[in-house]
Amino acid sequence: MSFKLEKCYIPSIWCGDSRRPKKSTIGDKYKIPSYYYKNGSRYECLKKGMGVGMIKGKKNSLPLTSLQHIPFIGEVYESKFKNKKIKSVTDLIKFANTHTVKNIEKLLKEVLTRSGQRVVDYKAYNSVLTVLYQSGVANLPSCKNLVN
Repeated sequence: MSFKLEKCYIPSIWCGDSRRPKKSTIGDKYKIPSYYYKNGSRYECLKKGMGVGMIKGKKNSLPLTSLQHIPFIGEVYESKFKNKKIKSVTDLIKFANTHTVKNIEKLLKEVLTRSGQRVVDYKAYNSVLTVLYQSGVANLPSCKNLVN
């Protein structure tokens, strides 16, 4: 399992009048690599814009070390991280620097599983791994290659 940032790219829809660019990033504080896989419909773009606006407003009131600054990590996942004694991005980085690749993967799969399902939220999974990589963590599990 060797980490490759290229596998972490998250698919997104393009909402614009100009030609669709190939790459982008998601997030304000942490930049998560993304790629546009299609032009969004009016409805999809309205929904995306409303979501981005709500999230930006909410993040302004969060502490700088909140896990919710990581794209795709919301209150539920942050709460699940806290149940594992990881209360901030700093705690997450410390955990990753002191545990094996298998332990990191196990933690992320436990925390980032949607409630009532057995499906891992791989957008959140890739997002967390990208933040850890950008923070200098060397030994990481592979991202899930998300293809649309």
